[in-house]
Amino acid sequence: MTKVKIALALTECALALVNHIEIMENEGKETNHTKIKEKETKIKRKRARKLWMASIFQSRTRETMNKQLSALLEEPYG
Repeated sequence: MTKVKIALALTECALALVNHIEIMENEGKETNHTKIKEKETKIKRKRARKLWMASIFQSRTRETMNKQLSALLEEPYG
């Protein structure tokens, strides 16, 4: 092979390597982005569930208080 052909082959290899590195970096970024989004989604769901459970607890205590008050009002004095 001549020096020109060797230089062209090395240049092509270098370009392919650079291309491969860029592809791998982009895949890593997408993976990290996906992981971050999944983590944010888990946090949002956890917060929503916490608020939902608190509202259920409050409504239950409110119902219980209303039942107790109505039972006290209906009791004959004695």
